[in-house]
Amino acid sequence: MTHKIPIKLFEIENKFFTIKNADTDKNFVNIIYLDMQQSTQTESQYPTILSPTIFQKTFKFSPINILITRNFMSNYKDEIILLYNNIKNIILTDFFKKALILGEQHSLINIKFDIDVSEIKKDSKHIGQTIINRLANASHYIAAEGRIGPAQWFVSNNKTYNYILSYMTDLGLDYNSDGQLLIGNAPFIIDELIDDDVILLGRKNVIEQAGIHCIMRTDSDSNIIFQEYSGIGGDVNFTMQYAMDYVGSKPCLQYFKINTRSIGYYRKQKLKRIKELYE
Repeated sequence: MTHKIPIKLFEIENKFFTIKNADTDKNFVNIIYLDMQQSTQTESQYPTILSPTIFQKTFKFSPINILITRNFMSNYKDEIILLYNNIKNIILTDFFKKALILGEQHSLINIKFDIDVSEIKKDSKHIGQTIINRLANASHYIAAEGRIGPAQWFVSNNKTYNYILSYMTDLGLDYNSDGQLLIGNAPFIIDELIDDDVILLGRKNVIEQAGIHCIMRTDSDSNIIFQEYSGIGGDVNFTMQYAMDYVGSKPCLQYFKINTRSIGYYRKQKLKRIKELYE
């Protein structure tokens, strides 16, 4: 049974990535986007030229399955809330997984923004200001390499956030109206889906630009379409279709992953993994 449950697309909008609807019965949708293409020069004395070019990428839909147990206490409003919360959690988890991979790829190009307090102490007495500077510089690095703009958000879990904040108690920090720390104009968001000792930063670009984007199957009024399947007892399985992927030749340049552990910690972890392989 198909349901057009009144969860509008705009209700699950977020600060991290763009969500777009697709009113289609197909299992895919084509995304048109703009990216920079390097021109081919036959003469070595000519400089490399980058020019904007239109590309197309196919996003394939995958199902989100949400199981809800109905009983005599259940009501329609509770089901809507459960579906809403599950959708947001599932797509955000998927996004962070992809963004952390891209952010890691970008950080391998330039690791000087990692926050190793033991190393910072050797060069500076102003640890908190150094941390702020590295976060801001990583944001500017995204602007320079990604050619769109600086980071629009930072995110970590609460443990990592409090760790870096403990070194900033003597600084005059800026916060937005939601109480979020501002790095430049970008809010520092706390989300427990992020692992310890990691700060992720990036941009929420429009769907025609490089980065990770999400497409959801909806009706013409932007209501998310669900298929309902009755299970055993009072269980009901709701299934919806979505696609999350990235566009751009180098989408990693729109994200950056910063580690807050010491270099020694990562060396020990690497040695531990090598040891486990040979045991």
